[in-house]
Amino acid sequence: MKNFVSRIIRTVGKTPERDAEGNQPQKEIAETDQKSLERSIVAEHFDTIYYLSTNPDVAQVGHDALDHFLEYGWREGRNPTSWFRSKYYLDKNESYLKNNINPFYEYLIKNEHAPSSNDDAIEDIRTFNTNDVVRKLVEAHFDSTFYVSKNGDVAESGVNPLDHFLEYGWRENRNPTPWFDIEEFLKSRPDIGFAGVNPFYQYLLEKQHSQEKSAPELRADIAPTGADAAALNFQRSMIEPYFDREYYLRTYSDIAAAGVDPLAHFVAQGWHEGRNPTAQFDVREYLRLNPDVRTAGVNPFYHYIVVGKSEGRQVKSEHFIESRIISSARSMGARAANDLKQASHRVALKSDVLKTYIERLIPNSRNRVILSLSHDDYTGNYGGIQNCIGQEQKESNASGISYVHISPARPTLYFNPKSEDNEELVTIIIDGDRVGHATKFDLIACLSERATGSAVDIHFIIHSLLGFSLKFISNLHAALRPQGSSFWIHDCSTLCTNYALLRNDIEFCWAPKSESASCTVCVYGSERIEHLKAIRLLFDILKPDVIFPSETVRDFWQAKSSYTTGRAIVSPHAHPKFGTRARDKAVGRPAKVAFVGMASAHKGWHVFHELAEACRRDPRYNFFHFATSPGELTPAIHFVPTTVTSQNPSAMIDALLENDIDIVIQWSLCFETFSFSTLESVLAGTYIVGRRDSGNAAKLIEEFKSGILLTSKKDLTEFFSSGNAYDQLRNYRLRPVSVGSIELNKPSFSFLGK
Repeated sequence: MKNFVSRIIRTVGKTPERDAEGNQPQKEIAETDQKSLERSIVAEHFDTIYYLSTNPDVAQVGHDALDHFLEYGWREGRNPTSWFRSKYYLDKNESYLKNNINPFYEYLIKNEHAPSSNDDAIEDIRTFNTNDVVRKLVEAHFDSTFYVSKNGDVAESGVNPLDHFLEYGWRENRNPTPWFDIEEFLKSRPDIGFAGVNPFYQYLLEKQHSQEKSAPELRADIAPTGADAAALNFQRSMIEPYFDREYYLRTYSDIAAAGVDPLAHFVAQGWHEGRNPTAQFDVREYLRLNPDVRTAGVNPFYHYIVVGKSEGRQVKSEHFIESRIISSARSMGARAANDLKQASHRVALKSDVLKTYIERLIPNSRNRVILSLSHDDYTGNYGGIQNCIGQEQKESNASGISYVHISPARPTLYFNPKSEDNEELVTIIIDGDRVGHATKFDLIACLSERATGSAVDIHFIIHSLLGFSLKFISNLHAALRPQGSSFWIHDCSTLCTNYALLRNDIEFCWAPKSESASCTVCVYGSERIEHLKAIRLLFDILKPDVIFPSETVRDFWQAKSSYTTGRAIVSPHAHPKFGTRARDKAVGRPAKVAFVGMASAHKGWHVFHELAEACRRDPRYNFFHFATSPGELTPAIHFVPTTVTSQNPSAMIDALLENDIDIVIQWSLCFETFSFSTLESVLAGTYIVGRRDSGNAAKLIEEFKSGILLTSKKDLTEFFSSGNAYDQLRNYRLRPVSVGSIELNKPSFSFLGK
């Protein structure tokens, strides 16, 4: 099928029209000559290997890299080489897209050359002409890791982050380090803004000239002298026994890359930049809690070691991490706007190309179609919902049913309740093959034409509303008039804009009435009333059967909602299959403790991270993380890359057994609708320490008698620090603990006609 799609991409719309005598019109000949010239010039400098490696979707479809770039890639902001940023030129010159001008071709013909060398010293072809004096001073304090993490477009482009900041970033108020805020600086120094001077450079220059005696010189390239040097040496000697070199180098990759001594850097410069000497000590938090130390300009870690600890000074408030999460909480509307701002540009297929795809991929011989909606491309992302959709698609195709999946081309976690719609594109996948992007208008028109052309039994299945709008879904429904609709309750997005139902991203709120006081203190409260009205209207239109992956979430959802619905169906995603194998009764030392799945706050990652750091030197425990992508790197946690797919649903169980994991922490802050990670942990024979109000996760722990449920983070920490966790593990393993595999349940399509 993928080869077939590839052939369509190469051939659709390629045949030029001819006049009555069979000759190609002169205008088209000129256009053909122009395209040939453009192709020949671009081809000289186009990097095929780079393009395919940075665009795996192009490589997967099998499309010619240069053809794709010339036809679609540059319009989507994709880079032809490591040294040219298409998106930057498209953003800077809106006329390029309007006038169909390829920015890379334009650059090449105007500059008449490209880089003459690929030598690393070129640093991604520095086209910037930045003053060397400014560059040297800024470079000494610039945090490239921080800059890239906060500016996804810079990371995506592959451009040198320092170059970007010096040429464009400071003008766009992009901060160079975590501790310097350009906007705040310019509020007090508007003269610098009017003068057009890089504010970070001006700040460093003034700092360099001030000769402040309350703190050592910040410049990394000038060593302190005299009394200052003696003071720093003494501080270093006091700090060294407690300083975590491994943590510092792993956390701050720029220091590791520079090859400087981490302790020397921290003492002379790092603490000024808010860098932490250990995972347990947060420089900014200590200064916040102890303003006298901040006023004195003393190294906070040195202060704590020498006098702070004996005085009983706090290093962190009890809920330091939770406070940080709350302070960064933003409404879903605001988060979506930021996501779209950072997302790459997408280009829609032409309507005739889309029509051809649909006609060929949903032939007239197929008279049953499932139209499925979710928040992202299930073929390119991993997770429980994605696996569920993959299984659904596989089984529908086996039953002779076409499976059309639609997701936002630029995903967000926001359901737009407005009656108007934006111009965002959607991504289309048919029977597991990625067709491409399309406008919502073209998609509805093409699907409607296909449905009208022959008798087709269409059924809606909504897995997620996130990233869509009320108007789009209602228009899609009105145009296609499906015979029925089903709505999966994978999360709580039908009860609030926060799909996890976490008040300010930190506490499960149990879905109070929208006018309650609880909503007034939550960042999601102001948008919830309008959101619920839109959800109610959508359910009135669809009247869907509601599918729940567990009885636990069914009971909760029905108690908290009153929408127009059809049947209520409980359909678990998977079931356990225990075998004859059992875990050893003997427990090794140290016990191996793991976190399973995505390292996100709503899954309790920060709680696990804190526990691992607190018990890092406890000989009874070692800590592990099993997931597709790692969380915050720390020497206290060993990351084991593990990806579960619908083709290999037992991958996590196998990984836990292979690494002989003893305990799994299941500390989800939200109400789990169906907890794959808990079921996997049960089937791996681990002892599970769970949070009491975690929905289906807590229910599974109780059902299989596989562990203990605790109430608070404090209880969790005490459970481990007291040694009770190790003792309970040994008791658990005294009884036979069977292991097994997970088996995905096959979806039923009884709602479709035969």
